[in-house]
Amino acid sequence: MATKKIKQRLEYLRKELRAERISYGELIELQSLAEHIEEGDVELLQAAGVEENTKPRKTNYMPGSLGAF
Repeated sequence: MATKKIKQRLEYLRKELRAERISYGELIELQSLAEHIEEGDVELLQAAGVEENTKPRKTNYMPGSLGAF
């Protein structure tokens, strides 16, 4: 996916998250895009399940899961 399209998709997912209507599928998509989220964007990083202060970024989600572990 091109960088511009990824940023547009991340902003769409942010709007869905803020409106509290983001789906499980969109959360999994957000997790898959975690490496493209800016380092200081706590809102999206938390929603994507990214652990704080880790390099490389590790998520708390498991592929295909519906929740954090």
